[in-house]
Amino acid sequence: MLNVNMNVDVNNPNFILFLDNVTNTIFSHVTISGYFKLSNEKKLGVQYFVFKLIKTSLRIKGKIGSEDLKAFNTILLKKNEENENYELAAVLSDINKNFESVYEKTNIQKTPTKSPKKSQSKKK
Repeated sequence: MLNVNMNVDVNNPNFILFLDNVTNTIFSHVTISGYFKLSNEKKLGVQYFVFKLIKTSLRIKGKIGSEDLKAFNTILLKKNEENENYELAAVLSDINKNFESVYEKTNIQKTPTKSPKKSQSKKK
């Protein structure tokens, strides 16, 4: 797991590129426009989906704990505010406000189901 107190150079060109890639991934999978007009239930659905995309993007960097995810979400929020992506910044801000709920819902482990065995009859 990454250390929450780890110093990250948020101005490093590679890190900025990574933030841009995460933002582009979110925009390619979710339509953020009109977020402010959505009902609270629909906003929560968008938050879950965006958070799953963030977690998937970070999964390639190793296993990351909840505090690190929250810190990364905050950095991504600030970057999108700087880039004037205000609706995405609002989604990320709402994720921070509802972090425990969003994290819990997206962190549920699915139990694998066993497929039924097919009987094999031997032909003579």
